[in-house]
Order: sequence, then structure tokens, then C-alpha cells
Amino acid sequence: MSQAEFVARLVDGLVRGGARRAVLSPGYRCAPISLALRAHAELRCEVIVDERVAGFYALGLARARGEPVILACTSGSAVANYLPAVVEAQRARIPLVLLTADRPPELQRAGAAQTMAQRGVFADFVVWADELAEPPALDEDVPRAPWDARVAQAMAAARADDGGPIHLNLPVRKPLLPEAASPPRAAPPRLLRGRRSLPSDALAEVAARFAGAQRPVLVAGPMIRALDGEAAATGAALVDLAARSGWPLVADLLAHCRPSALQVGDAIGRRAGPEEVADAILWFGDAPVSAPLMRWIGRCEGPVVQVSPGGAWRDPTFAVDLMIDADAAELAAGLELPLAPPAWRRQIGALAQAAEAALAGAATGRASFNWEGPALGAALAAWPGAVVHVANSTAIRDLDTFGRLRPGQRALCNRGLNGIDGTVATAAGEAAAIGEPLLAIVGDLALAHDLGALVHAPATSLVILAVDNGGGQIFRQLPLRDHPDFDELFVTPTPLDLAAVAAATGWSYVAVDPGDGLRLAEALATGYECGRTIVGLRFDPEVAAAARGEFWRQWR
Repeated sequence: MSQAEFVARLVDGLVRGGARRAVLSPGYRCAPISLALRAHAELRCEVIVDERVAGFYALGLARARGEPVILACTSGSAVANYLPAVVEAQRARIPLVLLTADRPPELQRAGAAQTMAQRGVFADFVVWADELAEPPALDEDVPRAPWDARVAQAMAAARADDGGPIHLNLPVRKPLLPEAASPPRAAPPRLLRGRRSLPSDALAEVAARFAGAQRPVLVAGPMIRALDGEAAATGAALVDLAARSGWPLVADLLAHCRPSALQVGDAIGRRAGPEEVADAILWFGDAPVSAPLMRWIGRCEGPVVQVSPGGAWRDPTFAVDLMIDADAAELAAGLELPLAPPAWRRQIGALAQAAEAALAGAATGRASFNWEGPALGAALAAWPGAVVHVANSTAIRDLDTFGRLRPGQRALCNRGLNGIDGTVATAAGEAAAIGEPLLAIVGDLALAHDLGALVHAPATSLVILAVDNGGGQIFRQLPLRDHPDFDELFVTPTPLDLAAVAAATGWSYVAVDPGDGLRLAEALATGYECGRTIVGLRFDPEVAAAARGEFWRQWR
């Protein structure tokens, strides 16, 4: 078997494992990989020369499509540029397939150019790591190609409930450009995954933990591993469970059931008194965005049960006393919870109504838009599309509080490791995957961090709502705001001229006064039709911080 045939067979195994998209950052050493990716009839291959942008773009593709996406690059430092996207994918359990070309063993530790120790470079941030090289011959005890089974195992690991990114390192030798690559021969093996269902007696045991609860609550945390599929099924099952049991359902912005649940968990967590603390919580998904909601969960006076497919611990409050490793949708569909008392439903309903009234009041009148929360809520309401990607900074917190998702609308975020890296590139990948316009809501610092994506990432249907408020204003909400070096070390304002950035990178730009709701709606509608548009909202950071503080003082 030639090297070209060997690589083509590996690529075919990845396709058989579910990959349909590949993002390639070319180089000479990865020529056999590039040719095999391009040649496969079932793969759509895109070229992005910046590996960091390519990594986040592929992350967005994989999340929105709910399937593995191949990332391929040449050897050396190119591989290291994938790391920021890999660590995000690992925490969010998103199946990236890292296919990296490498020098052969004889060139390792020999001073060869563009050569480093690539095996294990991603350490514990991948769920599978392997090196696959074309052998000169197979051992007489191995009649069939062993790498077929290893590729199948790797793809199964990527797509498992506790899956995530995998790394396949391919040492290749010159000549790198054969005349032709023959198609793969025999079909590689396949692995099938089944669902994990709790038996009826285990379901009864879970329900029994909540017997006698007077103030029970369902919590839906972030479900951002995929746009649909698993998350959609779980969201629908949770809405049905809440309807059957009468338990209030409090949903994070990133939960699939958000439009059909209470969307004011942050405000509830800030104001809830002792009589409004839950005495039983059944929690699905990851840790909610809202710190006040997390503190409210931590105050629960009774059992806290979390459903975590894969069994990973996802409760940073350590309030959970039972973790369930099972398919979330099937568990919610099969569980019969004790009915919530009507008085508790009325009590939580009244608190939620008060929160809705206060938040709606903050969005009334021009002066109310002096700070980011009401303006971003208005932008979400005005966006005609179904999907928004929110930067993991002040924007995600404000939208969790003020954003009201419509039925069929979803919010996505690189929430896994709480960073702003790669926001635009990820959103571009998600837009490409869903095939329709997508709104990315980012702060000026997140945009400055990812300017390369404006040039390198295909983003024809992307609209960016840029919150221009002088840097990392999220830090103003923390005690370090009084430090004498606060601005220089934490806010880190950037001299970013949004109009100049747009002109230099070929994007349209429009500046909108945050209080001009009609103009904002028009700008977003135009962006929806035309794509590649940056809409700038400018805030005075001192005025915004004062308005934010005053609003929350009144609510408490």
C-alpha cells in the first residue's frame, strides 16, 4: 500500500465515523492529507490559512452541525495554534478531529526544520490521541490493517457522551506528491453507540428523593454541545416534564428549552428571600451563566440532583448530592415527579412576573439604554434570524438577564472555559454550518482578540453586533475595580476604530445609537439580508456602570 493509499484509507475511516466537513490549513508536509481530503466525495473541505482561526471555525461547524469536523494542518508550530480551540472543545465535549502531519521518526530530534514532538502535544485536552504511520509491512500475526479499527475507536470516542476532540498524528515521508491515490479497499469496521437508560426501579428511586418537597424546581443549564439533536430532545422532554409535574422550569440562555421556560433566573437569584429558596432541585445541563442563579442553587435546603450524560461533574457549587449518568431526554421522559404544590407555583410565578416587569421597565425610554443590558435585549428581539452567538463576557451575562428567546431561536457561546478567544471565527463556523444568517454579539475586546477571523474565516452570512464600551467592562462588576492599575491591567481598552477595521477587512459598517431602537432594527435587518456587516453600539463606560449599579440596587 502506498502512502497516498494509506492516508486516503484513514480519511475514509473518518468519514465512515461521521465526518462530513474538513477545515484545512495547507503546508507541504501535509500534502498527502490535503489531497486525500479534497479527493473524498463525501467531504466538503474549506481552506483557512490561519490555524487558530481554522480551529475556532471548525469548533463552530461541529457544534452547529452536531457532528465531527476534521482539522488538518502541516507540522510544527501550526499544530500548536489549534490549542485554544481544542481546550474549548474539550470542556464543551465538541468532536473536533485533529489530523496533523508530522516528520517521520528519523527526522525527530535531528534539527530538522518545522519539526517538534507532536505526540501528546494536546495532553489531557483530547479524549483520544494516536499516531498512525504507514508500516513497511504488517506482522504475520496481523492479517488485516489495524489502523482501521483504531480510527473507528477514535471516532467513537469523539462522539461519545463524554467525548470531545481527538488527535491523530500522521508522520509522512517524501515523496509527498504521488501521481495518483487509489481508492480505499475493504470497508473498515464500524462501532455503534447505544443510549443509556435507567431501569424503572432507578427512576422510581430518583422520584422518591423528592417526596414531600414543597418548593421544587427544575433547572436547565447550558446545552451547547450541539445546536439540535441531543439538546433539542432534552429541551422538549424538560418542557413536558415541567408541564406534567408543575415544577417551575428555570432555564439558562444557552438551554434549548429557554423560550418555553422562566427566562429570569438571574433576577430570581438576586432577589429570592428565604421563603423563595428551593427545597428540591433537578438540574439538567452544565452550570448556568448567572452567578446569582448558581448561588440560589447552592442555597437549596433539600436534595440537588444533576443529570450529566457521561458522568462528568458539572456543579462548581458542590451542592449536588446525586449525579446521574444517563440519557437526559429519556430520563426526563420516563420520570414521574411528585406534583409541586400550587402555592409554590404561584409564589415563583409572582417573583418571575415582578422580575419581568422590572426588566421591561429598564428597557423603557431612551435614557434606559445608557447601559448594555437593555440594548442587547432589544437587539435580540430585533434580530430576524434564528441563531445568535454571544461572546463570553459581559454580553452573555446581560443577554441571559435581558434576552427573551423566541420559539425556535437559539443562543450559542464558547462558554466551556470562559474565554473570549476565537469568538468571531466560531460564529463564522456556526453560520456556515446552519446555512443562514447568524448574529454574533461581541464586546470590543473580544472583537480585537479575533480580528484575524474578519480576514480568514468565510463569513458571508455573519452579522457582528459590536459593543464598543472601552474594553473589558465586566471587571467593573468585581472588587478589583478600585485598584489603582484597574484600567491598564484589567479593562485594557483598545484603540479600536470599528469603521476603519471594517473598511480594511471588506466588511460593511454602521454605527447606531443604543437608544435608537428603530435604527438598530433596520441595521440588523439589512445585515441579515447582506451579511458581512458590523453594527457598532457605543457606550460611555462610566455612565453604563453607574446605570447598571442603580438598576440592580433598586431590584434588590
